[in-house]
Amino acid sequence: MFDGMEEVCPGCLLTRRGKRGARSMVLLGAALFLASLGAMYLGYLWRTGGRGAYSPQGLIDYGKKTDEINRLKAQIAAEPCDRRKIVELGDTLVQVGDYRGALNGNEAFFQKCGPYSRLLWVSYGAHKSLSEFDAAAADATRLIEEDPGDKDYWWWRGLAYEEKGDFEKAAADYRQAITLEPLLRSIPVNLVNMYERSGKPCEALLALEEYFLRYPKLRQEARLKTLEDRLEAAGCDELAGKGKAVVAFSPSSDAIVAMVRINEREKARMVVDTGATAVTLSRRLASRLGLPEDAGASIFVRTAGGIRPARLTVVDQIDLQGARARHVEVAVVDTLPDGVDGLLGLSFLSRFEMTLRPGDGRLEIAERRP
Repeated sequence: MFDGMEEVCPGCLLTRRGKRGARSMVLLGAALFLASLGAMYLGYLWRTGGRGAYSPQGLIDYGKKTDEINRLKAQIAAEPCDRRKIVELGDTLVQVGDYRGALNGNEAFFQKCGPYSRLLWVSYGAHKSLSEFDAAAADATRLIEEDPGDKDYWWWRGLAYEEKGDFEKAAADYRQAITLEPLLRSIPVNLVNMYERSGKPCEALLALEEYFLRYPKLRQEARLKTLEDRLEAAGCDELAGKGKAVVAFSPSSDAIVAMVRINEREKARMVVDTGATAVTLSRRLASRLGLPEDAGASIFVRTAGGIRPARLTVVDQIDLQGARARHVEVAVVDTLPDGVDGLLGLSFLSRFEMTLRPGDGRLEIAERRP
């Protein structure tokens, strides 16, 4: 017997056609199921007066926001490049959970009207809510490229990297955010966690000590104390500050200046600066120390002259009188105020206990007690 142009045995033909019949029934069932879904959706739209939206997440009822969203859509249809309205629509769609709708609206705006950084805030939030972390990181990167001095964009990208599981990139971005704004309250804990999860417990401990230096009362919080004990158990004694020093200064002075020795060879006049995350060196001092100009990762630092690029590297040792710290992170910048070789920041100071006595004109530095 023949099935089309192919010769087959009678039994094989019956089997084949039986399978076709089964497939036909499956296809018929699928068609009926899709038709029922369509009827359900039409019924839903009828019940809600057209207030629904379909996304991969399912049916979305805009609820109390329906009239507002419809109004915004109508206004944007009339004025497609109205920046205020597209941001308002995007924010509202994100509020009601229509993340894909917000992203579609943003993309249409970008294609027709060009880039708009504020709208990237909406895209970042929508991508992150959809667990599209690479796309969220890309949104944050575009924002960083436009304004590298904005701390928020750096920790936004850090959050996306953290969610993705790229802990080293997340740590770098958190570190950058803290460098731009040392008084960030919660991001330093993210940084500590990223260092620990990257297998760098000693870097995590140093970052935690910097945090405690800015917020001393937090040292008593149970969760942070547990974290500190766990990191100390990793064995980071080599990075602990040793010895002590007393820096005298005039109570009427605007700055505390200390003379330090770096790598046991170069003396440097440095301003004590608890607002600087890393010890900061002038390019001239770095050259005298023999530090390569292109060494280390690039970073942005905030100076009196604005946001400036810098390079991160490590010096073997810094001595301040009898106080010593080894393997200290430093940032190398092109310019510093006249008469200053650098800033003595937290990458050195956080390894010690510090007591400031402004009335006596004394800054006391001592190794941390067990």
